[in-house]
Amino acid sequence: MVVFMYKCAKCGKEIEELYKVRCPYCGYRIIFKERPEFEKSVRAV
Repeated sequence: MVVFMYKCAKCGKEIEELYKVRCPYCGYRIIFKERPEFEKSVRAV
């Protein structure tokens, strides 16, 4: 099972997919999906 992490725009707490409609900590409705941290490498031509 893949778990997606979200971050609340107001309080900054991390939220699992289960609570993606509203932040369970502050009740704010704007949340952002966190991107995985990876390095993008581009080969020069």
